[in-house]
Amino acid sequence: MALFRRKSAQSESIISHQPLDANQQQLLQLNIDFLKMLIAANQPDVEIGTVTRSQLSLPSVQVTTLTSCTDAAIQTMAGCGFSLFTFSFHLADMWERMAKNSNQQSSVQRYANDANSAVGNNTIEVAYAGFAECALFFAWHLAQHQPMAARIMLGMREETAAVLSPLQLWQIRQIAHRSYQMLTPRWPHNPYFWVDMLRYAATKDEEHFRFARLMGTQLIARDMEPSAFMRVSPVDSATPT
Repeated sequence: MALFRRKSAQSESIISHQPLDANQQQLLQLNIDFLKMLIAANQPDVEIGTVTRSQLSLPSVQVTTLTSCTDAAIQTMAGCGFSLFTFSFHLADMWERMAKNSNQQSSVQRYANDANSAVGNNTIEVAYAGFAECALFFAWHLAQHQPMAARIMLGMREETAAVLSPLQLWQIRQIAHRSYQMLTPRWPHNPYFWVDMLRYAATKDEEHFRFARLMGTQLIARDMEPSAFMRVSPVDSATPT
């Protein structure tokens, strides 16, 4: 795995202090909220549904580290430049099916449905559904106005952006209410990404953060163009250091 590591000059920090544009600010806040929701959902005494617990899970060692993170560490991780959650925006065929399956409803019915009726009164479950709705509206906005940003930030394929862009607001809301449990941590089973991200949180060693960001960009490339990525850099065959 040493192929991916690059030592930085001692005077160079990888923590950016450049002003963020509006989309970057929105993504930063979504990432912060998602990390904090992961912490809440993975508490041993929290009562949530089996599916939600599975979808929002990380290995116990990583959860322990995440729980102990300071707000400053969470904000730095959240500022990695891409989403720490995924709604499978690289699976264009799946989004095309969901768009086609959105119901045609009367004007009243479109807005009468309440997400809480589907998820019950559990606080984490309601937060999960609400976060998924906000994340999907953000994705829809990027798909319409800045598809390149959607590609970089969310790993959204052009075909998915073409599906999302023409949808009505009520359709986006309906899909979020029905499919919120599709939203999960990004790459939860990758042996390197979350390990290095959380090693940064625990040690403040920026080299771990650098590597996590580099790994994230590599994984986005693999999600978007798996055959091309594997020809260039098969990361799954690498050995962790």
